Amino acid sequence: MEKEKTQSSVLKQLIDELKHREWTGIYKYGTTVDREDYELKGWIKEMRQELMDALMYLGAIEKQKMYIVTKENQVVCVRWRYEDALEFARGLATDQYIVRITPTSLFGVIEPSVNIYKDEPA
Repeated sequence: MEKEKTQSSVLKQLIDELKHREWTGIYKYGTTVDREDYELKGWIKEMRQELMDALMYLGAIEKQKMYIVTKENQVVCVRWRYEDALEFARGLATDQYIVRITPTSLFGVIEPSVNIYKDEPA
């Protein structure tokens, strides 16, 4: 009989990460967030700084390109570096099939594709 699932793997990972962050905070600052020396203004300032960092990370993600490798109009893989996509595509190309690399972003900005042929020079 299959055991009833009571916790998703995502929740388990999040709990583990929160425990690790608290341990890191105790090690780094010698306390948890259960502290009396911080007032509302201090917590707001901390949260504002963390949210600004999060916005910076989102901006970096928006700019991140990915390279979709297709063969016969079917997606074969996605690589985050062009050099990796090119190496993979060259391994797939044959006399019969051309492999295509299409640069795109996570938000769907698609750039012109590059065709990779079997005997393309390095």
